[in-house]
Amino acid sequence: MLTYPGFDPIAFSLGPVRVHWYGIMYVIGFAAAWWLARRRAAQPGSTWTAVDVDDLIFFGMLGVILGGRIGYLLFYSEGLWLREPLYILQIWKGGMSFHGGLAGVIVALALFARRRKRHVADVFDFTAAVPGVGLFAGRIGNFINGELWGKPTDVPWGFMVNGQVRHATPCGLSAAPWAWCCSRCCGEEVHVDAAASTRRVQAVPRAVRHRADDRRVLAAAG
Repeated sequence: MLTYPGFDPIAFSLGPVRVHWYGIMYVIGFAAAWWLARRRAAQPGSTWTAVDVDDLIFFGMLGVILGGRIGYLLFYSEGLWLREPLYILQIWKGGMSFHGGLAGVIVALALFARRRKRHVADVFDFTAAVPGVGLFAGRIGNFINGELWGKPTDVPWGFMVNGQVRHATPCGLSAAPWAWCCSRCCGEEVHVDAAASTRRVQAVPRAVRHRADDRRVLAAAG
């Protein structure tokens, strides 16, 4: 059995402003995503510029923050935001939803693709390699906050939390390595010719068109 250390979620204070570890993890995630995307954009044959990457990360940040907050308010706040509207803005009290953030990023990237007149699949493909470090950092932030514990257990690697032994799943300590592996595996794509992304996207309509031609030939033969 392991004992949860009981971390202080506040990293440091600047006067009345308290900086939380969880917020620092967001900064690490966004900075890593920007750096990885810049590296990929710099690969030979890439159709992405540094400005494209900067705007992409900005859209992604909005998607994560707005989507994560809205998702939490709708599904987990039990209507508190209806009774106390100011709670919507009180992000220092916690309340971010992963699947809300995911939905927000999908919408944000789709809007970015439309604004830049890019194929949405090209944008998704380019972005797939960059969020892993952020996911890893976010799960570590969950662990520092002492949240998202699993079910009660009697396994020796369970954590003693509030007088009860709990699984580390799905908290950050167990989810973080998977996020890191995702980052490493997807990160290999960063070193691949970035033009491959465009080639894959262009191959999709060609494949669809060829299948349609095949169906027309079969119909005519019948």
